[in-house]
Amino acid sequence: MKLHLLILLVLVSASTRLLAEPDGPGNFTCGQWTDARKVTEQKGPGWAASYVVSAWVKGFLDGVSLTLAINPSKKGIADFVAPENATQNAWLDTYCRDHPLDNFYAASVTLVSELLARNGVK
Repeated sequence: MKLHLLILLVLVSASTRLLAEPDGPGNFTCGQWTDARKVTEQKGPGWAASYVVSAWVKGFLDGVSLTLAINPSKKGIADFVAPENATQNAWLDTYCRDHPLDNFYAASVTLVSELLARNGVK
């Protein structure tokens, strides 16, 4: 169990550009997110894309939260909580504006790193 936590922490602290490319919504780029969010606001064709990606990120964060809750070896790890959807999406909007070529796997790992840092976990 401790090995799994160690691996997760190494991945979270590693450069997101060095991580493997995921399949599915995790490979959706931030530029695509920004475009989909514009369409979502207008309820035009393709509006569902941002909802699918948002749900994928939420599932990623919930998986991290569960993993950390099962293996709380450091102070602050057990307190990791995935943000509400509106907060998550606002963070993604900002991140994607600044990193349009990153994919959502990279964005999700960065968000986990920031949330852990807020809890004092390095």
